[in-house]
Amino acid sequence: MKTLLQNKQLRYLFLCNFAIVFIGFGLFPVLPLYAAEFGASPSFIGIYLAVTYIAISVGSILTGQLVEHFSYKSVYAAAGALGMVSLLLLVWADALWQIVILTALVWFAGGVGLSISSILATTHTPSSERGRAFGMLALTSPLGALIGSLVVGRLVAWSGYSLMFVVLAVEWSVFPALALTRVRYDEPAHGSASSQPARGSSSTPQPGIYFSLLLATVLLASMTVSVGRMGLSMTMKEQLFSASEVSTANALGGLFTIPVTLMIGSLSDRLGRKHFLFMGYVLAMGGTLLLIAAHELWQFWLVAALVLAARSVITAMSPAYATDLLSRQSLNRTLPLVGTMNWVSGVIGFAGSGYVIDSFGSTSLYGATTALAVLAGVMVMFLPVSLTMKTPAPPPPEASEALPEICKYC
Repeated sequence: MKTLLQNKQLRYLFLCNFAIVFIGFGLFPVLPLYAAEFGASPSFIGIYLAVTYIAISVGSILTGQLVEHFSYKSVYAAAGALGMVSLLLLVWADALWQIVILTALVWFAGGVGLSISSILATTHTPSSERGRAFGMLALTSPLGALIGSLVVGRLVAWSGYSLMFVVLAVEWSVFPALALTRVRYDEPAHGSASSQPARGSSSTPQPGIYFSLLLATVLLASMTVSVGRMGLSMTMKEQLFSASEVSTANALGGLFTIPVTLMIGSLSDRLGRKHFLFMGYVLAMGGTLLLIAAHELWQFWLVAALVLAARSVITAMSPAYATDLLSRQSLNRTLPLVGTMNWVSGVIGFAGSGYVIDSFGSTSLYGATTALAVLAGVMVMFLPVSLTMKTPAPPPPEASEALPEICKYC
């Protein structure tokens, strides 16, 4: 938390991220229930969720090209405006195809926003605090799950979906407001990110090989997380739990994840990212494995805790590890690929999950995705413990702003 308190720009990025993931984690658990009200089958619900993840994947992938043709500020603010308008239009949507399109636009805007937040975090944070910075951004996930799930669940139970979308649009408006008025878009000072990728000897695998291996492990483990999140909602629905109970499970899962996320960032700066990536993959494996036998409410609480903790660990450690590998010049196009793996995993997992459940049952699905997390854990063992660059760490850009006003002119 010290990094967040001292670095004003990181605080603004934290709030922008929170505005996005509040929607994602608050709205996501009730999307299957909302679609079912329009007659959507389990197979179509899987396709629907896959479409949203295709949209966020496209948003992440296009971020690099967009910021090269336009300014960071215009792309960041435009993504915020697009998401806010789409949420408001959902109030009047009365057909399933309209809901699918508008939800996809919200997720597309979120993909762009989250990618730019990650890139900007490297420009406003010295390399010695990289793990803590990405840990702070990842902290928005459990906070979003906790607060978003509670708010959305209560709003749906109290007054239905229309008011819920209005409230979510108001909450999202924090993102474009900060993007326009507070976030700074400076180039990083020397040492705030790797100026050159790490180099090894001729017999040592080059960073590109490590980066590809990292992407593969993130993809496999994120498929497990995506299926776990979807399976939590669908399994609870099949067992006749209410929308409020589904949201509460996600909220409690988020509460458990907060201390985990707070610890991993600073520890990874000292101990290396690999150990914590492995821990995230083990958590994902435990979540889907427990989902096979879950039938009591407390068991679903534990599933939510494991799955959401896994997502936060992976979300924090994978981009932090990637920035250890990549040059600053390549970050615009390559760093969003790490986040894209999370969304691509959702596309694959959601598109196939409904079909597998209909054809073979949920046990087969959860068993297969547990095996994917095991494979990711084996693959991550081939990554080095740490590739943190040994460059001098400058003071945070906001250091002068923390001084008394008179000292700015000393």
